[in-house]
Amino acid sequence: MSSMKNLGITYKDIEKNEFDILYIDFQPSTTVEDFKTPTFASPMTRSTKEEDYPNVVVGPSTSKKHFVLDKIEDTSTVEEFFKKKIAEKFNSIADIENITSTIGTVSKENINRLGNKIAGGSYYIANEGRCGPGDTLILNTNTHDAYLKDKYEELNLSFYEIIINDFIPDNEIIINRKPNVTNAEPGYYIFSNTDKDGQLYASLCDLGYFPEKQVFRLRIK
Repeated sequence: MSSMKNLGITYKDIEKNEFDILYIDFQPSTTVEDFKTPTFASPMTRSTKEEDYPNVVVGPSTSKKHFVLDKIEDTSTVEEFFKKKIAEKFNSIADIENITSTIGTVSKENINRLGNKIAGGSYYIANEGRCGPGDTLILNTNTHDAYLKDKYEELNLSFYEIIINDFIPDNEIIINRKPNVTNAEPGYYIFSNTDKDGQLYASLCDLGYFPEKQVFRLRIK
């Protein structure tokens, strides 16, 4: 499963193939010290319950999300399986609003502005997602070779991890922020678990409020 770490999103091995995550709406009276517990620090690895936080005033918007990982029958194709899942998910959620933005497209005639457009998408993630800028570019081989190859320095791309995923359509670049798994930041994760019999379970999961704000799609027209 080591190759799974190179798909452009955060990857996490966990202890269970079925688990709950509690979305906590803290009230203003809650302090940082109130929720510094091992359970809060790593919510992906165990079920989380409100009683784990005796000193926290929990708000009315607190909710729980249940995750069940998919049983992976053929581990030889698991990387291609998740590349396709990522392409489908990211292209779908990017249609929600940002593709109509003025920074969502760049014309082939003005392709010299591509670096600025990528930076604009990254800033969109920082402003709307409120965790930080985009740090990963996911695109297919054709788009990479046509517009990015040998131009990393010119386009100021040294900050980004470049991921090739040939399920992404031509002339599209997905800008993603890989969430910090320790802080359980909102975004998209691949969670996986291998049970005692060696059976692999894994799923592409969204975590946190508004995970779609961590993704931006740039189209070259």
